[in-house]
Amino acid sequence: MKLLQIALLAITAMGVAGCQVQGMEPNITASNDGETRFMREYGTSLPPIGYVDFCRRQPGECQSINPGQDRITMTRARWVEVNEINTLINRTVAPATDDEIYRTAEYWTLPGNIGDCEDYVLAKRKLLIANGWSESALLITVVRDEQGLGHAVLTAATDMGDIVLDNRTDLIKPWSDTNYVY
Repeated sequence: MKLLQIALLAITAMGVAGCQVQGMEPNITASNDGETRFMREYGTSLPPIGYVDFCRRQPGECQSINPGQDRITMTRARWVEVNEINTLINRTVAPATDDEIYRTAEYWTLPGNIGDCEDYVLAKRKLLIANGWSESALLITVVRDEQGLGHAVLTAATDMGDIVLDNRTDLIKPWSDTNYVY
């Protein structure tokens, strides 16, 4: 938990400097036409059981504090901010499986210095919400990776398209430019 507090302070400080970056423009729609920029919704779904268990154990982390809009307006400052948070968490949390850490197949939690994919998602989501991002626009997304295995990523719904924050890369991509099955 201390890691997230330090990260939050670092992001707040970087956010002030990040807003002054020149020439940094969001460019997330270059390879997408209007039809593929946004994920298709087929109805409601239940949250992953690991998230339900996380909220049962830590209800304060799951209380709605910033429901806001369903899509974030992507500005230059927001683009810098989301990139800084994605990179910060990717570089400060070392990857490890739940089995290696907790000796169990599935355990969602905010990471210390190690975690697996859903722990990265929870940390990034927490920092973005703390920086004013709408909870409604930050989607915990479970996908199938290139090997057909389950993997969690954070999807940010923006007015420029849906983008994916992934612990496997610092590069934020449009959802349709990933090799995942949604």
